Formats: sequence, structure tokens, C-alpha cells
Amino acid sequence: LKWMATMKWALMGSPGITLLLQHQRMWLLLRGRTLGRRRWRRRRRRRRRRRRRRRRRRRRRRRRRRRRRRRRRRRRRQRRRRMRRRRMRRRRRRRRRSRRRRRRRRRRRRRRRRRRRRRGGGGGGGGGGRRRRRRRRRRRRRRRRRRRRRRRRRRRRRRRRRGGGGGGGGGGGGGRRRRRRRRRRRRRRRRRREEEEEEEEEEEEEEEEEEEEEEEEEEEEEEEEEEEEEEEEEEEE
Repeated sequence: LKWMATMKWALMGSPGITLLLQHQRMWLLLRGRTLGRRRWRRRRRRRRRRRRRRRRRRRRRRRRRRRRRRRRRRRRRQRRRRMRRRRMRRRRRRRRRSRRRRRRRRRRRRRRRRRRRRRGGGGGGGGGGRRRRRRRRRRRRRRRRRRRRRRRRRRRRRRRRRGGGGGGGGGGGGGRRRRRRRRRRRRRRRRRREEEEEEEEEEEEEEEEEEEEEEEEEEEEEEEEEEEEEEEEEEEE
């Protein structure tokens, strides 16, 4: 309606047109769009329409559009989850990690990316099987990692139970000593609890990082699939 009003004033040739146009531009900016972007989008749509002429291809493209929409929605959800996780992490107390760990992780990521580039691409066909295999492997890896962590935790706890306690026995010996022992025990328990909580937090953070890496891998795979689909479309055309 506002656009119609501006056109009406333009046809009538009144001096108020400039103000109305400014108002319209502000309105679009508030909605998160600019005039230039809109024009660009329209041009892209027109080009696509020119390409799509045959009926058989239309059906396929509709399906692909649906898939793309779903993927976009997934990506949005994933981004939101990541943002939430980052906020949660900022709130938590965080230990500084060693530089060696960071370097190792970077190297691993680079290796994975290189492998993916070698496997992916190649113009159409046979994309699905590779992806399924990769996902299965990932699940297995995850399970193994979790089992190892649990074992480590148990071992640590056993060692703590065996160690400490200060020679035991000695019989009786007044109330003060008992109180001191109780205090020491409480302190030790507190320390143990704090250490265990910190370990659990670290493990949770590591798991979250692994999940993020896996999500990134999935996104990259989806992008590769989209590229393959686009190549197929171009070949068909």
C-alpha cells in the first residue's frame, strides 16, 4: 500500500514524493531489506524461470527445492544450537587448554578436509552410499570414545579411594583429633567433588566440540551434494 501511495504521488507530480520515497527506504531497511538486494533477487529468479521450460524437469526441481528448504531450516537450527552452546560456555568457568591439543585438532581437521576433497565431486551419481558409510563410521568412533572416558573416570576414583586416610587406627585419642580428621575428610570430599565436576565439564565441552565438528562435516557434505546436483542440472540442460 505504501508503494502504491508513492506511485500515486509520483504520477500527480507533487513535491512530497521525495519524503515518501525516503520513508519507504527506511521501512525496507527496518524489515532487513534494501532496494538493491530486492532487484538482484528478482533478476536471479527470472534467469531460473528462463531455464526451466520442460515439464519433466519441473517435478524434479520441485523436489530439490523442498530438499534445499529442509537443509536451510536444518542449518538455521544448527546455527541457533551453536549460539546457545557458545553462550553457555561463556557462562561456565573455563580452563585454558594447552597449545599442543589445539595444534593436534587443527591437523586432524585439515586431514579430514583433504580426504573429503579427494572423495567428493566427480559430477553426478553415487553420492548416497559414501555418505552412509561415513556416518556409520562416525557413530562407531563416538561410542568408542565414550567408553574410554568412562573407564578413565572409574580408575581415577579408585586410586583416590585407596590413597589418603593417614595411617588408620591409633585408638581413641580425644575429640579434637576426630574433629580435625572430619574437617580434613570434608575438605578432601569437596576437593574430589570439585575435581570431578571440572573433569565432567571438560568432557562435556569436548563432546560438544566433537558434535560441532561432525555438524560442520555434515554441512560440507550437503554443500558437496548441492554442487553435484547443480552440475547434474547443468548437464541435463
